[in-house]
Amino acid sequence: MSKSIFLEEGFIKITKAITKGLNMQILSAQSNKRLEEDLKSDWVKGYVYGYVNSLYQISAYADYEEGIFFMVTAVYGNLGIEEQKENTSDYRDFLEDIHNKLDQKNNDLYRGYEKALNDIIYNTKNRDNKSEGQKVSLTKYLLAK
Repeated sequence: MSKSIFLEEGFIKITKAITKGLNMQILSAQSNKRLEEDLKSDWVKGYVYGYVNSLYQISAYADYEEGIFFMVTAVYGNLGIEEQKENTSDYRDFLEDIHNKLDQKNNDLYRGYEKALNDIIYNTKNRDNKSEGQKVSLTKYLLAK
């Protein structure tokens, strides 16, 4: 598979759209005095991974297995969850740690991941029903801290 697909305008646009959706939830929690620190928590890392992965799976790029790797690293870097790195391969240890915690299941990272999946399912199902509103569990989590 050619990595150049992930430099295409469409891939960049969907990555920016996903980042914007998450960033709006984060901006809504600006009253959190420890926001920068809380963004690095395992729950938030899991939530963001679940959110990005869910939307990636329903995107036109879902057939590209490594695409999630490029998208997640871009989103983590853009949101300040992980330090932005020049080379995406520098994120391998970081993502390996996330995958190990997801496999273990009984931890905050996994709980954040599950919450994101539930939010995406609910939001997708109720997209056209404006009276239902959107689930924004990331905002709620950050405001509760």
